Amino acid sequence: MSKRLLLLVMLLISSTASANWLEITGKAIIQHDNIEVAREQAIKRAVNDAAFQAGFKIISQQSVLNGLMQEQHTQIEYAGEVHRVEVISEDRIDNEYHVQLRVELSQVAAANQCQSSTLKSKILIPRATIAHQEQLRYGHLFGFSEAFVERLSENIQTDAVSYFTTLHTDSDVIFKKNLNQVRGYRFPSWLGKITNSQYILVPEIIDMSITPTVSYLMGLFESTPAREFQLRLTLFHSISGERIWIKDYSYSVPWEFERNAMIEPQTELFWQSTYGRTIDKVIDNVVSDIDQTLSCRPTLGQLIARQNDRVVINLGRHHGVRVGDIFQIILVRHMFDRLSQLTINPDPSHAKITIQSVTEFTAIANLMDETSSLNIQINDLVLKSK
Repeated sequence: MSKRLLLLVMLLISSTASANWLEITGKAIIQHDNIEVAREQAIKRAVNDAAFQAGFKIISQQSVLNGLMQEQHTQIEYAGEVHRVEVISEDRIDNEYHVQLRVELSQVAAANQCQSSTLKSKILIPRATIAHQEQLRYGHLFGFSEAFVERLSENIQTDAVSYFTTLHTDSDVIFKKNLNQVRGYRFPSWLGKITNSQYILVPEIIDMSITPTVSYLMGLFESTPAREFQLRLTLFHSISGERIWIKDYSYSVPWEFERNAMIEPQTELFWQSTYGRTIDKVIDNVVSDIDQTLSCRPTLGQLIARQNDRVVINLGRHHGVRVGDIFQIILVRHMFDRLSQLTINPDPSHAKITIQSVTEFTAIANLMDETSSLNIQINDLVLKSK
């Protein structure tokens, strides 16, 4: 009996010893003097940052009650356990709301836990395609394609952990006969090359139709019409052209504007409506879903120039590259597949480079060993060493 008690005490001590606290700060801009919304956003960002710093992945979000974090429809994959999340302090500073959280973590080894990349990837977002342009006439929503991707990009820049974006709204990316649904389809790599992006996110707005209103009481009253919002997002790797993620989002939301109202999709009048707020919730889910997808994927760069023992790579300060970082070079070799299409055959080498200077989106590096880098060519891959 005493041995069992002693073993239990030892286990409790061991469990307590492995627990530690992480303090994290989150902030959000206060819009239209809505402090409650800004508070929720600040807490969400702080919890996301804490989770990714600890190597955890949040499937959805959490809410706060009386200073303590309460789970609501939340699923989390951990490398350990979260015992408690507390709000230490919160304050309004100018037009921002700041919160400071204290998270109690208990680290537990997980065999299936991946190592998150220390670098961020760059995602190119072209203008969203609209499947049925005529649906935009109701409400005069012309320009919604650009307004949507701009809103999406703004939220990514604020909330995303493992990536950032650049917009390419001058042209559409159109798939013929739903080629992106075909298994093995590869996205053309030219767009990724000219923009030095690691990924390309293609938004397709499939449905924005209005459901007919229903009259009752001899036509004296009409029901509130509902408007559909169906979005499909496809994420391609810009180097290999492979599709790595695709997901549909679909909602039906009351359309609260008058029949002949002309609503500009760039205005806060639109985004503060029930329909606009629903799209904002979709965008929040998109940002989180892509973070989940990229959290275990290493950020790959490419050699874009070389002169003797000096090279330039398409990763820079925005990606998280710092002077002194060491990258391994992966040789790119091509082979033909059974459909006579060129595919990439990566060939790891012993060649490494050391970063000497960094700009916003590129870096200059020196080869560490010229003898092992004789076969290095433009477009070869680089991967940050651990």
